[in-house]
Amino acid sequence: MSKTESDSTKREQKKQAKWVVTIFCVTILVSATISFLSNEIMAASGMLVAFLILLAIVAIGIITSLQIELTFPAFRRSAMASFAPGTRREALE
Repeated sequence: MSKTESDSTKREQKKQAKWVVTIFCVTILVSATISFLSNEIMAASGMLVAFLILLAIVAIGIITSLQIELTFPAFRRSAMASFAPGTRREALE
């Protein structure tokens, strides 16, 4: 393996690690924001508004999942295959 290949691999790993940290931080931020807002709104509202907020949160999760599925159709297959016993992820690529 030449030096340029190892440098390229290290850069790719660093880029991937940065992406993972970014997604983690954004996920925590979005989750905390939704939790805070729903808590504040539900504290000053009735049962109907609380139920509608719950439906909205569930709908956001479903829409996000569908968007990922439609945008990256191979993502689900590769993610499922990487956890299936006796399979190799490379077989799908």
